[in-house]
Amino acid sequence: MKFDNSAIYTGLTDTRLEQDMAAINTSRISLAEQANSLDVSQPRQLATWLHTYDQVDIKLSDIQTFSALILSVDTSVEAAEAIESRCNKLSSDLAQAAVPVADKLAQLADSDFQQLLESADLQAFKFKLEHERAWLVHRLSVQEETLLQKMSEDGLDAWGEQYFKLAGTIRATINGENVGLASAFNQTLSAERAVRESAWKGIHNIWSQHQDSVVAGLNAINGWRLNEYERRSQKKAMHYLDVACHQSHIERSTLSTLMSTAFENRHIGHKAIASMLRWNGIKEGKPWDLMAPPKAEGTAASPLSFDEGIKIICDAFAEFDPEMAEFAQMMADKGWIDAEPTPNRATGAFCTEFLGAGEPRVFMTYDGSMGNVLTLAHEIGHAWHAWLLKDLGHSEKDYPMTLAETASIFAETLVRQSVLNNATSQSQKRDILWQEAEVASALLINIPARFEFEQRFVEARKLSKVSSKAARGLMHDAWEKWYGDSITEYDDLYWASKLHFSIAEIGFYNYPYLFGYLFALGVYAQKDKEGDNFRFAYRELLKDTGRMTAEQCIQKHLGRDIRDSAFWQESMDIVDGSITSLEALI
Repeated sequence: MKFDNSAIYTGLTDTRLEQDMAAINTSRISLAEQANSLDVSQPRQLATWLHTYDQVDIKLSDIQTFSALILSVDTSVEAAEAIESRCNKLSSDLAQAAVPVADKLAQLADSDFQQLLESADLQAFKFKLEHERAWLVHRLSVQEETLLQKMSEDGLDAWGEQYFKLAGTIRATINGENVGLASAFNQTLSAERAVRESAWKGIHNIWSQHQDSVVAGLNAINGWRLNEYERRSQKKAMHYLDVACHQSHIERSTLSTLMSTAFENRHIGHKAIASMLRWNGIKEGKPWDLMAPPKAEGTAASPLSFDEGIKIICDAFAEFDPEMAEFAQMMADKGWIDAEPTPNRATGAFCTEFLGAGEPRVFMTYDGSMGNVLTLAHEIGHAWHAWLLKDLGHSEKDYPMTLAETASIFAETLVRQSVLNNATSQSQKRDILWQEAEVASALLINIPARFEFEQRFVEARKLSKVSSKAARGLMHDAWEKWYGDSITEYDDLYWASKLHFSIAEIGFYNYPYLFGYLFALGVYAQKDKEGDNFRFAYRELLKDTGRMTAEQCIQKHLGRDIRDSAFWQESMDIVDGSITSLEALI
């Protein structure tokens, strides 16, 4: 349950760290010098520069990942924080080196650009170059692009880092005990309602003490973005959702269809919440009841050991793809997963990757619940995605969150369905259907509420800075719109306790989870139709996620149009069926 990253670096004092950072800086200077004289109309010359840039970026990314993983396990390690800060500067400097090349490509006529892309030397970069060219109308001058990159290091990016540091160091008081937020969050999953309530209120209380700091960060991050968008709107207006869709490799029409279909089907999420509350004998649902486990019948099940959790995952994966199961076991055996609770541990769960070695890593905090097992399966799904792409070029592996979440939720679905199919009692079936209901309420209701809040916050920020009181009102209204009367109290401080809103690198971080959830269900529905060969088709689909838009990828592999609500409705109907099964059991 602990990382073994010694094959990458032996520690923060490893001499290779300083050597590699020095080499990165030298290469960065060389790339910047070459960029000024580079003839981008010559395919081989351009391809050589792009390949060198990617190799430097990979090495820098690996150092960033190494320090980030150390900080995730213990947010108080100042040496790792210092390395991360230096890497952020190098990353900014490296991005600045690429600005003249992007500018030269932007100046090419469309015919010359298309001819350039026909070269065999540039096939590995084709989609990335096309995707960037689509944003040509919003491009600034070389001087402005360079300045923007440089200033964001101590501006935009710094606010995201500040939140991460804050969340990792503050501690909540729960029943007289002072605990970190990761441990406090796990108590919100307790079977005892009093424990859940106490944990939720402890977390809520500590964030209320820091709400002004968090809202200052949100104002700074969103204010920065809005100023940048305004500057980039000289030729054509740039809408903040255009930016989010470009980053997600989808069209605005696709996002609009997704969210409107979700709103029309919010009753499914309400039905899931009602079923869970009814089983637990709760008449008036509160925020701390939304992730409660089912009330036990008889003796409560013992927590699952980490090895037991891995076995459940591997057995489920093996039913679909034996190699996927072997990969999951390998991750556990090689120390590519860190799940042991630690005092200053970061909250949440994630998957990242050492790009140079092609080795993914998974971070989470494991306490033995079935929910934890599913979280672990979710993150290993991400890791499997990365593993399948490890032999592709760096630029071909840059898939968006919309398609990234497909792999994770597909893996999670495999585990839930396997446990359900192999259940030997009604209580086991109920437990796994309960997980389906939790996911449905989270992704069909909570995720859209986050999207709603973020839209309202950005619109309010256009006019002025948003106070913490106003932010609480915006979150209350967003929860009211999506949760309705399914619960009787709303979490108006959710914007403070949820990391996603304070991520500097990307706005509207949340809706890709809904996209991935419904798309994964649509893909999963093809599994039995296609038979044993589907696992190979699934691998090919994942391999294309970094070199196609979401619309192109889904059209190619499923022959469907995701701009049509019918696609999303079919997945909604699958969810509805699962919730109806839970209702029947209850």
